[in-house]
Amino acid sequence: MGKKGNKGMKKENEVIELVEESKLNIAPPWIQFANELVAMFGNDPEIQTDYNNDTVTFTLRVANSIKADALTKILPTEKEFGNVVLKINVVPANELETAATLYRNALNGNPAFAYVFPVEGVFTNPVTYVAFRRRIIQYYNDDLGDPHGNKTTLCQELAKDIFTKQDGVFFCTDTDGEKIGRELGTWPEKGEQ
Repeated sequence: MGKKGNKGMKKENEVIELVEESKLNIAPPWIQFANELVAMFGNDPEIQTDYNNDTVTFTLRVANSIKADALTKILPTEKEFGNVVLKINVVPANELETAATLYRNALNGNPAFAYVFPVEGVFTNPVTYVAFRRRIIQYYNDDLGDPHGNKTTLCQELAKDIFTKQDGVFFCTDTDGEKIGRELGTWPEKGEQ
């Protein structure tokens, strides 16, 4: 019986020596999952992959916006491994576009949309004004604001509620060519108040 035990110990020692010789490190499961993502998407010419161990975040930068949208819908945003959560971010190529371009592309063709007016900042960051046509929107809204269930508002107010808050993006209503005040960036003439 003692001999069999020694044979088993000998095999275990051989396995340990093989592992030590191969210099293998046993990766935690979230690294293994990140490796699976790299194996799946790393050879795609439209996708760049990046894993950040400090924030436990895996990022896929996707050049094709249609592919980015599809991946956003089918990949989880988080994968839990016990007490460690791997965050998975899909970054579309258009994330680097200016706010003006994003709003122009998103609202183009919408009858409520008038124009986007970007203003380069001299002492501040750029500012983008998203203008909507001058019209009142009325829709059914079940709240206590109106006894008939109607909500009456401007498009700019809807945009403030709907769109993600971004620094330097302001929603306003177009005046249909009427001149109110002075143009952006102009200074008062001497003698004007």
